Amino acid sequence: MFNFHHVGYVVENLQDSIKRFEILGYTSSGTYIDNIQNVKIVILDNHESPIIELILPIGEGNPLNRFLGENSSTSPYHIAYSVEDIKESIDFLRTNGFIATMKVAPSVAFDNKPFIFFYSQSTGLIELIGS
Repeated sequence: MFNFHHVGYVVENLQDSIKRFEILGYTSSGTYIDNIQNVKIVILDNHESPIIELILPIGEGNPLNRFLGENSSTSPYHIAYSVEDIKESIDFLRTNGFIATMKVAPSVAFDNKPFIFFYSQSTGLIELIGS
């Protein structure tokens, strides 16, 4: 039902993060602006490793800025799973105590597939991406 898709990192400097992930064998496969979440996204691929999504908050008031902290400029922020039926998966997570943090929206970085974030104290933030 839930297939690992990617790890999302909140970053303060996209170029610095891209350079560091390039050392690990990653290459950029696309840059996107998400006006719903007010973020700039860079997708990094490495055929031997999971996808990395770099997320740069746009604007001082962006809620993602809290993940950066005073002494950190990059932070793993969420784990994403692809799902066949997003409505069924949403219902399943809600039934099992996960809390939706947003409404379903189109993912500009992943072919406008529907996505949603959920939170659980035991798992942290997870993202579902529909087919």
